[in-house]
Parts: sequence; structure tokens; C-alpha cells
Amino acid sequence: MIGNYITVSTREYINGHAPLTVGKVKKINISSHRGSNWTRNQFVTPEHLLDFRGAYNYLKHDYLSYNRFAIWVALRYWHNELKRTQIRKKQRQIRRIRWNLKKIAKKATKKSQ
Repeated sequence: MIGNYITVSTREYINGHAPLTVGKVKKINISSHRGSNWTRNQFVTPEHLLDFRGAYNYLKHDYLSYNRFAIWVALRYWHNELKRTQIRKKQRQIRRIRWNLKKIAKKATKKSQ
């Protein structure tokens, strides 16, 4: 579950309704009492979140329009964060490859001299 994205309430439920958002699971704590951030148990993995439309269609469920919008906004935030992380990883890989190529080129020029 850690690293997945899950729907959570932002306030306590009143008559079965509460404002919802999407949060990233960073830590799991099992408690015997209900807190204000009670989950709805709908979650998506980072791989599923890469398909934003599919992830949103799954998480929006049968919620009211204000919750659907709040879920869309939060999910868009997490989708963008995930994409930024992927871009940073690719940039690091490219820098590493360039550094290795420069190192190889220096060795080749030293041998040819």
C-alpha cells in the first residue's frame, strides 16, 4: 500500500457525506478508533496513475460533483508529481551516460596521443 494513492475524507462524515481528496500513502497506522481521515478504500498504484483518465474514472466512483472535482484536482497534482519524478530520473540517467561517454572519450584521446 505504501506509495499508492487513496481517497480520504478531509473532515468527519455527516449523514454519510464528507469532503474527499486523494492522498499518497507514506505510512500505515492501524488504530482501533475512527479518525477524521477515514479512507474509502479506493486506491490506485503509481503505474495506474500514469493513465490519468483511467485512474480518475476509477476513483471518482459515485461521489457528488464537488467530491469528483476535488478528486480530479488532487489526482492531477499527484499525476504531475509522478511525471516530474520520472523526468528527473531520466535526466539523471542521461547525465550519467554523458559523464561515462566523456570519460571514455578522454581515455581514447590519451591512447591516441
